Amino acid sequence: MNRKQEDNEQFTSYLNNLLDEMPLESTSDGFTDRVMRQVLEESVSAPSASTPRPKAASSRRKSQLLHGLIASAATILFIQSGLIHKLVTIDSGINQLSSYIADLTHYLPS
Repeated sequence: MNRKQEDNEQFTSYLNNLLDEMPLESTSDGFTDRVMRQVLEESVSAPSASTPRPKAASSRRKSQLLHGLIASAATILFIQSGLIHKLVTIDSGINQLSSYIADLTHYLPS
């Protein structure tokens, strides 16, 4: 196992220990009853497999897909612009360094 994997395992173990030591919050009065009632209501009113889905669910799915595509496009643009900027910065730094070295060579005795 390499050093990075060992560090990852140690960090994961550390986080798991922190989670184990965290105090558990108690739920409010009647929380379990409300959840179970809602689950029962949804299971009774759930449409069967033979009934068509309502248009609202289809519309919501299309909206989620659109938002996902927009988020993906934005992420790609951010990555590309960041990488291009980094490459340009490195290139200009190399040009400045080579210019500086060229200037220094003029002062060196031949």
